[in-house]
Amino acid sequence: MEPRGIKDKSIVFVQPLSKKENFKKQVKAEDVLLIYLHDKGVFKLRILQNYDNEKQLITYRYKDDGTKHLSSRNHNPDDVKGVVKYVIAS
Repeated sequence: MEPRGIKDKSIVFVQPLSKKENFKKQVKAEDVLLIYLHDKGVFKLRILQNYDNEKQLITYRYKDDGTKHLSSRNHNPDDVKGVVKYVIAS
């Protein structure tokens, strides 16, 4: 996520999503998302590119060399826990 100013071990501020408000009103293309992977029990950051035909999120990340790579799988909006608003410390 280096092009976004987010480095390994950066501390970021994440705005939690409201369950009461429409997901698409809270999240827009190019937002950095905090996603929880239930099957692995980990959180990760990904950038929202778009939605697929089944309303899953198409996301990507930047590798250490700055190249953009699509995520290996699409994500369910329910797995998004918040949107990164800014970097506190890198």
